Order: sequence, then structure tokens, then C-alpha cells
Amino acid sequence: MRADVQVVLCRFPDLPQARQIGTALVEMQLGAYVNLIPAVESIFRWEGKVSTEEEVFAVFKTTAEQPRGA
Repeated sequence: MRADVQVVLCRFPDLPQARQIGTALVEMQLGAYVNLIPAVESIFRWEGKVSTEEEVFAVFKTTAEQPRGA
């Protein structure tokens, strides 16, 4: 049976944390690969004001069959 591919989008505060979590997910075979895109500027509303922050954007490719919370 062919697994349906899912793309999961996530953000991290810095590259070391993104790398650590991305590597762990691939090692645990919860994701097939991870793309890390550093230096993404995010604009958002938080606690009533508009803020900006530099973050790392991550794209994970996985399948619906992967166990959750492993």
C-alpha cells in the first residue's frame, strides 16, 4: 500500500534547535527529510501589538501512518 505524503510546516527560534529536532525526527524515522530555511522574518500580532521576529522555517515530509507522540 502506498502511503500518503504529508508536509508539516514548523518554525523554530534558532538554527541549532531546528537542526537538533529535525535530525532527531529523521533518525527516529518520523520524517523522510527536513528542509531548514534560516533567517525568515515573521510578522505577527501578539498581545495586542504587531511584532517582527527572525526565525528558522522548517518543512518536514512524513506520512499519515507515522506514530504520533513517539
